[in-house]
Amino acid sequence: MLHCQIIKKYTNKISFVVFTIACLIFAKNIFAIDCTNPCGAEELITCAAQSRGISAEDLFNTVLFSTANLDGMCNNQFPGGTSAQKYFYNAYCPSQKGSYFSYQNFIAATKSSPLFAEFGCAPGTSKASRYQELANFLATVSQETTSVASGYTNDGLYWRYEAGWLQGNDPTNGPDGLDYITPYFYSNVNSFWVAATSTIDYSNDQAIASNQDTLETWTGNYWQGNPTGSGGNDNQYSMQDPDQMLITTYTPPVSLDSSTPVSTNLGSIIRKQFWVGMGPKQLTGDSMMGFFGWYLLNLQENQSRQSNFYSFVNQYLTDGKLAFQGALWYWMKRINVSGAKPIHAIVTNPNNPVCQAIAIATVLVNGRCNNFDPGRLTYYTYYMNKFGLKVEPYTMTDPNTGLTLDSLECSNANVPQYTALLNYCISNS
Repeated sequence: MLHCQIIKKYTNKISFVVFTIACLIFAKNIFAIDCTNPCGAEELITCAAQSRGISAEDLFNTVLFSTANLDGMCNNQFPGGTSAQKYFYNAYCPSQKGSYFSYQNFIAATKSSPLFAEFGCAPGTSKASRYQELANFLATVSQETTSVASGYTNDGLYWRYEAGWLQGNDPTNGPDGLDYITPYFYSNVNSFWVAATSTIDYSNDQAIASNQDTLETWTGNYWQGNPTGSGGNDNQYSMQDPDQMLITTYTPPVSLDSSTPVSTNLGSIIRKQFWVGMGPKQLTGDSMMGFFGWYLLNLQENQSRQSNFYSFVNQYLTDGKLAFQGALWYWMKRINVSGAKPIHAIVTNPNNPVCQAIAIATVLVNGRCNNFDPGRLTYYTYYMNKFGLKVEPYTMTDPNTGLTLDSLECSNANVPQYTALLNYCISNS
């Protein structure tokens, strides 16, 4: 009996010590974050959650978004529809069902590479500016994927892909059937991409992955425009970000060296179904191909630079971390307008407050002001409020046009105004 009492006594002490250590570790993890100036998405969300007495994941799932709505299109039963919609649902929705847009996948993506380290933590920015960038980003992905179930509040990240555009109803054609996507998209793809002379030696690179009757390779810098013979000329290409990479497809197989300019029509090489928007930012065929090449160069773990575009997109639609990496690439690295910097660089410039809010983010993403109010502005206001920040317009007179620029104003009915805002933010970024 005495032995049992001694064992119980020391067991209690050991349990107390273990419990104390666990509490100290937990406290260290919580209080290690400096919430006077949090850095990065995880710290920003954690600090916002602490002010409410909840966890970061709970804030993401119940305030910024809604558990019932996240990945809702895939998490719910197939509602019926076209053959194309059924094919996509059966092919992609079983993977990470309901968790594709999870907090864990989002944070894992933001921490997956030093190339994303400045997201929500740009040098020289204040705490408010960092939350403002996060609000801009969340408003953008929410509008792209909205269910509109809660009036543009926490109802984003519902659609894993643009199911509405999958109107094909002939299952005999399979997923590549011409009718598997609304003809408007496919028949109007006139974009050609041309590989530029690169400073990197690709002389030993061979075509790297078979994809039915095509082969895929990758190149360095590139231009976008209309090549000679297609309504334009070779001098009209616009330079894109050299830090992006492009995968192009050739038949028959070729190898590239550092001076091989090659053009290809994306409408003839990207499978028809991949012109729908996919993932948090709803990347489509051309932007997905740009991300594919950038990913191979910068993020692919084995650095083999070998991948199949079709397999990559299939993974993108089933792996939420990869999907959020694509959204971050679009925000941090992609050049959306010729002569501009990436969205991140423009909206985090502390010297241009008129360029830090949702109006310029909308024009850079959308090209116009589609779904601005209600929509992007509504979401932006919602997120800013949840982060405890006031939403106030910043206005100034454009020195070039004399028009009033407003950080919270964007309307398709006022093309001169949003064009002036775009030009100002590009030239002063």
